[in-house]
Amino acid sequence: MIIFTSLLTNSPGKAAIFAALYPEKNDYLYFVADGTGGHRFGKTLAEHNNNVKKYREYVRKTKD
Repeated sequence: MIIFTSLLTNSPGKAAIFAALYPEKNDYLYFVADGTGGHRFGKTLAEHNNNVKKYREYVRKTKD
């Protein structure tokens, strides 16, 4: 039963399979979580570093 449960937990949904087969065309090289369940994307290292800074600020503000 443990193996069966593990297989279900690790099974991707239809949307995930579709996204893997047909990825979005873009120029993004970097991504970072935004702290709210979403992501911020950057095309350059400078954009990425700015997004990381915003994430860290968000974490500091929402930390209990």
